[in-house]
Amino acid sequence: MKNLFSETLVIILVLNLIVLIPKSNAQNCSQSSVGFPPINDLGVGIWRGVQGGLYPGGQNIPPIDHYNSGIDIANHIVPLDVDGQPDSINGEIVFLSIGMSNTKQEFSKLKAFIDTLQNKNPYLKVINGAQPGWVLNEIVNLDTTYWFNLNENLISHGLTSSQVQVIWLKETEGYPIKNAPDTSFQAYVDYLKDEFKIAIHIITAKFPNARLCYLASRVYGG
Repeated sequence: MKNLFSETLVIILVLNLIVLIPKSNAQNCSQSSVGFPPINDLGVGIWRGVQGGLYPGGQNIPPIDHYNSGIDIANHIVPLDVDGQPDSINGEIVFLSIGMSNTKQEFSKLKAFIDTLQNKNPYLKVINGAQPGWVLNEIVNLDTTYWFNLNENLISHGLTSSQVQVIWLKETEGYPIKNAPDTSFQAYVDYLKDEFKIAIHIITAKFPNARLCYLASRVYGG
């Protein structure tokens, strides 16, 4: 993906299009917490030999070069026609979600909120491409039905994959004990990282004009 810019645990889209920080009710985990520290709460602390934080150095904000790179990429996003060529008259900027049921539910609320904004960029098209049941280990295949359904969704809105420029990716592994070759801590971390890399490469292949990809972790499920 050209100049792919990743954010973790964030549902903030800055593109000179919209700026959103959706509010949600905190979950009550008092009866079911397993006691593992959230990576962002861990910060510079160490857990099982690994430092916390969403970014290097135990930080939860992106390094300045990373941040500035993302802003620069966002500032160069323009409406595209169905062939992916700049078109300031009839072009579109597609913001697409990719993920499973949680993603679909949450993104539908985000889309509804975006649609109420009076200053929403007129070129922005928000498309909920998430599909229930399609977990990470099931979408890491170029030919899976998930990607066919996603393309059909775009077509139904009069759009093409060449107009997708911003993506929110939220996925989880389905049944790790069954599907992952090794669920020991570091081995599974490495395995999951490789799975996400494959997903990003597929996004690169499917959406050649994608510029920004925001990643978010799954909500706590008990």
